[in-house]
Amino acid sequence: MIRLRRALTCFGPSLVVFIFARAFLVRAAQWTRSDALSASAWAHWDSAHYLSIAQGGYEFFSCARLPGADPHDSCGNTGWLPGFPLLIRCLTKLHLDPVFAGSLIAAFFAFATLVLIWNTYLRAQLTLRALLVLCLVAFFPGHVYEHAVFPISMFAFLQSAALYAWANKRVCVCAGVLGGLAAFSYGSGLFLAGVFGLDLLLDLRNQKLGELARRLIFGPIVVVAGFAAAAWVQWLDVGIWHGYFAVQEKYHYKPTPPWRTLEPHIEAVLSGHSSAAQMQSVFVMVLVAALIWAAIRLPRDKTDRLLAIFLLAYWIIPLSLGGSLSIYRAEAVLLPAAPLAQKLPRPAIAALLLAAVVLSFRMALLFFKNHLV
Repeated sequence: MIRLRRALTCFGPSLVVFIFARAFLVRAAQWTRSDALSASAWAHWDSAHYLSIAQGGYEFFSCARLPGADPHDSCGNTGWLPGFPLLIRCLTKLHLDPVFAGSLIAAFFAFATLVLIWNTYLRAQLTLRALLVLCLVAFFPGHVYEHAVFPISMFAFLQSAALYAWANKRVCVCAGVLGGLAAFSYGSGLFLAGVFGLDLLLDLRNQKLGELARRLIFGPIVVVAGFAAAAWVQWLDVGIWHGYFAVQEKYHYKPTPPWRTLEPHIEAVLSGHSSAAQMQSVFVMVLVAALIWAAIRLPRDKTDRLLAIFLLAYWIIPLSLGGSLSIYRAEAVLLPAAPLAQKLPRPAIAALLLAAVVLSFRMALLFFKNHLV
């Protein structure tokens, strides 16, 4: 009986919230007349790249082969990393359809992330505050991508676990390996090396040289090694190391002041003629401000500092890239910082949750209508 009670406490709230969040998306799919019971309803746009890697490996070629494309650009699927496709490939060995396998993996990690955050950051406390934060995690901006055939939920799980291990000074190899797997699975995973590195610098006076070197090697350097391993997988397939950056170049990223990226979104919202994606970006700006305020509230600890560094880095860097980056999808990657909300007043958490739920439904409608990349 005690074991059952513990299991219910550890998994029950996460399961209930996951089912509710999933049912919410199913309802949105029904509104667009999409068959939410079909795995293909959860696979759009970039999902095709991950599925093509899973089924046929990497390809890299000049865009001159494609009618209307710039012949100076590089094309293929090397702009997407191999972690998620390799899991899909493993499941297809069990004779599962690749699209179904991808949707199953995404759903599993969406649930696993809730379980992880509930039992670590929120300490499985059956309080209103903790439950509100758990719901905010489930409906975090861009939450449709947590369930779609994308590596977002897998990435969120790995990032959350890596940050928790690093903040609690568990075996730093564990934090490094988890971060390396994140960098192996999604391009922005490489930023985690900088997050760990900056955290080390801020704690420089409190560490001996040997400990500092050990954490540096088994933290940031292992994360970079994870990204290098992805480049190695691409080299095995197509014979080049820089395939990720070569394909991404055609999206014309360049240094851009973050406020320049946000300015049109803010103007659209203030004018009353904004899209759901623009509303989400403005809401995320408010959410980031609230979470940073929560991080600096007393009492403070190293976990708050680490999550604040992560939040600012993963919010500002995509805004500074310019080009044709899908900001609304990059915003979903901020999810590991959501536990900071537990330091906010309960009415503030509830207000943020309500706004997140409303935006989540609108964004899900756009996703199932195939309007989101």
